[in-house]
Amino acid sequence: MRLLIMLLFTLSFNAQILNYEMIKREILSDVLRIETIKDGKVFIVSKIDSSKVEYLLKPLLEKPYVSNFNSNGESFMLTNSDIKYLAQKMREQYDAEWKEEDFNNREIIKQSEILQYLKRDNKNQVVIISNPIFIKNDDTVFLYFANLCCGEINYPNLALYKKINGIWKKWFQINDNSN
Repeated sequence: MRLLIMLLFTLSFNAQILNYEMIKREILSDVLRIETIKDGKVFIVSKIDSSKVEYLLKPLLEKPYVSNFNSNGESFMLTNSDIKYLAQKMREQYDAEWKEEDFNNREIIKQSEILQYLKRDNKNQVVIISNPIFIKNDDTVFLYFANLCCGEINYPNLALYKKINGIWKKWFQINDNSN
């Protein structure tokens, strides 16, 4: 009987992991399709840049809450404990590395190779992206995202993405890049 219970628990746990992996790939695919320019090749940096993430997290962690409204009249609010949770989950990713199978038809490159790939072709794009962190419910995730391309400065950001009409789209940008 114990063996049967252990087997059922293991199967259930493995099913949850597989479900998360499928949803993660769907999120990453949707975000890349929407947030990148259609021309040129997209390369993925193997690890997120902890110094850039920390720079964006620091002012958020100093606030009692973060809230915003969008043009559709929707709003969100994250408490300081929500931000601390998201910061902790983001920091757990600093040593994690992307694998080729995490993305469809995307080459994984190292941080040190970014300029080389951007200089190779001015249409190339280099994306730095975190693993999605689910919050509140299963249709909202927190992501770090930066797209370097085309000789333009595209500021990294922390944002909430939500599944809207079956597609994961940026719902709210959390950090303010104006400073």
